Amino acid sequence: MIINGYLARLGTAEYEASPDGERLVRLYADGPAPGFERIAPDRYRRLVLVGDLDWFGYARTVATWRELPVLVLAEDNEDMTVEYLGGIGPLAVAAGFTRVEPGVYQGVVPRSEVTDQRQVRTS
Repeated sequence: MIINGYLARLGTAEYEASPDGERLVRLYADGPAPGFERIAPDRYRRLVLVGDLDWFGYARTVATWRELPVLVLAEDNEDMTVEYLGGIGPLAVAAGFTRVEPGVYQGVVPRSEVTDQRQVRTS
C-alpha cells in the first residue's frame, strides 16, 4: 500500500491525518468511530490535541528502481509512477525520467523492476 502523507496513532488505531495549526491535528477515518463526525460519505473527521496522540508524523513510500532511489507515487497492475530521489538531474534524465519542475524527475516504470519498497516515517 502506498502511503505519502501525514499519519497519526491514537491508542491502537492509525489514521490519515493533517495538522490544524500548531496544537491540533485532524484525524480521518473511512467509517464511523467514537469521537468522529461525518463530513462526507465514507469520510469522518476528529480534531485532537497533538499531545493526546501516541505518534504523529509523515510517511513516505520509497523503493529502488534500477539501483536508483525513488519515491512511489502511484501504482497499477503492471506499472508504478515514481519520483527520482537521487538529486542528480543528468542521471535522472539518462534513466528516462521526465523533469516535471526544477529538480523533480518522474516516470512510469515496470512494477517488476521496483525493489525494496518500504515505508519511511519521520516525526
